[in-house]
Amino acid sequence: MIAGVVGTLLLAINQGDVLLGAEWPGALVWKAPLTYLVPFIVATWGALVNSRVRR
Repeated sequence: MIAGVVGTLLLAINQGDVLLGAEWPGALVWKAPLTYLVPFIVATWGALVNSRVRR
């Protein structure tokens, strides 16, 4: 859920002008999913590392 919110914000910041334009370049096909994938991986990795830390 967090990755979805962060991904949407990042997509709007980084690709907002392109998304609002008349034509979408082919690079957007891989940039948009990657924008959502990176926060998901970071959040998942952080949760995994946090669950393995001994207290």
